[in-house]
Amino acid sequence: MRTIPVDTSVGLLFTAGGARPQIRNHVTGELATDRDTGAPLMTVDLVFNTGGRPELIQVSIPRPGIPEELEAGMPVKVTGLIYMTGEKNGRRWEIFRADAVTWIE
Repeated sequence: MRTIPVDTSVGLLFTAGGARPQIRNHVTGELATDRDTGAPLMTVDLVFNTGGRPELIQVSIPRPGIPEELEAGMPVKVTGLIYMTGEKNGRRWEIFRADAVTWIE
């Protein structure tokens, strides 16, 4: 597994939707949880723009790190954003993960 920190100070981040629970098993409906804390994981869609073409990224964030009032179109600050990639059972995977997201007034 490879982990790469993402510098969010070089661009603007906006929410593209509200937070939703992250599903671990779509057959059983089991929700994903953080391995370290046991907190439920949520997925937040963010638009990241560094002045060029905007990128839509889905970010996994533990539930305590997401404010209740998070809505689409809000400018936000993301704490601890990392990109993780690896391979499991011959299949490549990649995710974005963060500690918290806060909206900017």
